Amino acid sequence: MPSVPDPIAPYDFLAALFDLDSVETDRSDAAYGDLILLIAARAMLADGTDVDGALHCDADVVGYLTRRVGAEGVYVPFNLVRAFPGGRLLEEVVATAVRFRLGWGHPICISGSITFGAREVPFSDLDFCEYFASSAVALSPLVCERTRAEGSGVLVRIKCAEHLWGMPWDDLHDGLRNAVIEDPSSRVKLDFIGMLPVAGLLPISSVVLVAGADFSAPAVERSFVHQEAVVLRGLPPRQVFDRDRLAAYVDFLLSEISSYADQAKLTGRIGPAIKCLKRALSLAVLIGLDAYEIFRPGVEHIFTMLLSPAVAEATRLQRLDEIEALCHHLAPEVDKLIQPELEKLRESISPGATDAMVRLVVQGAVEAGLQIAEMVSRWMEAFGGKD
Repeated sequence: MPSVPDPIAPYDFLAALFDLDSVETDRSDAAYGDLILLIAARAMLADGTDVDGALHCDADVVGYLTRRVGAEGVYVPFNLVRAFPGGRLLEEVVATAVRFRLGWGHPICISGSITFGAREVPFSDLDFCEYFASSAVALSPLVCERTRAEGSGVLVRIKCAEHLWGMPWDDLHDGLRNAVIEDPSSRVKLDFIGMLPVAGLLPISSVVLVAGADFSAPAVERSFVHQEAVVLRGLPPRQVFDRDRLAAYVDFLLSEISSYADQAKLTGRIGPAIKCLKRALSLAVLIGLDAYEIFRPGVEHIFTMLLSPAVAEATRLQRLDEIEALCHHLAPEVDKLIQPELEKLRESISPGATDAMVRLVVQGAVEAGLQIAEMVSRWMEAFGGKD
């Protein structure tokens, strides 16, 4: 059995990602080799650290840790393991993902706040991403079939590029088919209202990307592999070593932190502050701040803020707002069926967060988010990864 490596310093991880000896060649083979070794080492260090102690390294998918939930394999990137949900919550999320998958055998990914479910980070919705490996012409018929499905959530709205469809689904088949043919790199977003027994009524979205049989279609680049856990019975189609995609994800998170921090400072609203915190948390676990002792308290501070009563209340209100907005698109007879569960959600919300509590979260979120972003930016500048 291989020995467990020493903890990986976050700045060593960034050095392997961004320390390019020759800008002209745009790649340092030595640094790229270091990156692969560091990712493999971080996966080994994460082995069994999930809440169930069930995620383990697999030599066939280096960089992922895997377990089975029912008949499905669940493949979690090294950076998401420690906070990834387990137990009944994971069972219900996987079962929901499988029910919402359009094509049998397609990889469908779990993303969003639920990936921090072991730490009980509040989530307002469920987010899935399906890599559609079948022919693009099969997409429209399968989506139309889903509009008639019962018992797996109510499909409310479908978006593709500038196109939008809702009940009673006029022109959906031809319109969606033509939209996908016109631009295969577009993403198709299916918005549902569904139930998760442990969480109640909530919005559920599934983004469908036409991936091609070899998963090399341009639409695949619309998602970041390090933010999603893959559910399927085979092996995950994307590897976690792609330097360009990993660097792009770092840049994306830095940009999002800055944008949401600015919004939070400008408006004083808690919504952008929560998003700033969650992007900072994603960046922290991506580079390994949570697994390195001297940086762990800062990551724990983010978790503490996300578990505050003000954040919990704001998250429930956001869930309610999103469901009520979707209900406007429902047929009357369907809306009538949902209202009893929606009323239960309304009754569960008892506003108690004071203005002072909200201000503290907003201020703390901006400070914590920008502190991590600025630290990472300084390291990137030192390694040639940021102008």
